[in-house]
Amino acid sequence: MLHGEPPWYRASRDTREVGIPLEGKTAFSPSEVQTIQVPHRGGVFLGYSHMSGDPLSGGAASESGWNFSAEKKLLRYFGAVADFSGQSGSTAQRGFLFGLRGGASIRRVRPFAQVLFGAAQLRQSSYHPSKLTTSFAEALGVGIDSPVTHLLSWRVEADSLMTSFDGHLRQDLRLSTGPVLNF
Repeated sequence: MLHGEPPWYRASRDTREVGIPLEGKTAFSPSEVQTIQVPHRGGVFLGYSHMSGDPLSGGAASESGWNFSAEKKLLRYFGAVADFSGQSGSTAQRGFLFGLRGGASIRRVRPFAQVLFGAAQLRQSSYHPSKLTTSFAEALGVGIDSPVTHLLSWRVEADSLMTSFDGHLRQDLRLSTGPVLNF
């Protein structure tokens, strides 16, 4: 027993039951339909983002912008993430990343870690016309969601974003904060 409830209590309240027909039949009696639990939680984040890089690795000096991510829980502790961001300063950089996020609620907060892969675009306006370069990108990050209400949380997140524009490896630190709408 966990807090007076069976151990499966928490997992069952975070899911909904879905009937899945078995054995390739087209008509079933209620006893022939197997019930499984499917997670139905996730969240949408839109916030402010600040990126600064290591000057020795050719990273960005200081860029500010936005970060949008959407997460769909696949399992109790893990979800699929789509992350889009844009920063501008001396250059303009856009990121299109996808990956996995894992986290668990501990008391009233939810710490998480994520690994994301995708592409990044860098627009350098010092060239005329401006130069657009695309690179493979990966981000390793951690963050914490703190609930404000049942459907709204506040997120603080830090990611190490690695790209390689024109053969130069860049490693930038991206800090993001903003509201998360939980569904």
